[in-house]
Amino acid sequence: MVNRIYYMAVIVTAIIMSGPVYAEQADLPRTGQSTGKSAGNDGISRNDEVRPNQRFTNPDGTSPITGSVVVDQQTGLMWLRDANCIKTNYASFDKDGKTGDGAVTWRHVLAFVAGINAGKYPNCGDGKTDWRIPSRKELTSLINDGMAKSASWLNDPAQGFSNVQADSYWEPNAYPYAALMTVGNHSMYDSGMNMEDMMYYYFYVWPVRSGK
Repeated sequence: MVNRIYYMAVIVTAIIMSGPVYAEQADLPRTGQSTGKSAGNDGISRNDEVRPNQRFTNPDGTSPITGSVVVDQQTGLMWLRDANCIKTNYASFDKDGKTGDGAVTWRHVLAFVAGINAGKYPNCGDGKTDWRIPSRKELTSLINDGMAKSASWLNDPAQGFSNVQADSYWEPNAYPYAALMTVGNHSMYDSGMNMEDMMYYYFYVWPVRSGK
């Protein structure tokens, strides 16, 4: 009976928070890929896009990155500079799995991003109130299959990002499923999870917003 009540609570929470927190986004502009290996990567069909001289910048277009957010001048998306902001700033929030490492269940991902937008976790929000869980296409846009893993901008502090985990990040799929994407090591997989799975598995979250 307890499990059933908890299960229903998770469903209700997901329905209430689902809107802007993890709404699926439209196709991205070309990301400048010339080599494509992953689904959602535009390297195979869109290899003629010229990358900006400085792809990742501060919101005002300058570099090096000095604040808590990074703007992708290619896609117009704004990302948190810290790709594991839970661990860095609010480790006590994470009581899932290995506590404090930043990997949380889907229910807690929804709660955390909603909390950012409500001003509850300001160190992970930069004062903005429209953060959401990135779609698979948006996460994929950060992966450059044409670069060696060791040279990737995700692993290069000069590009602005920090604490990118070579592990799985939550991304939304058609409700009531979620999917996972491994970002840091350039491999990606799409794994449908039912609501019961989402109650017990824990992965990382990297909030995004439409910055431009």
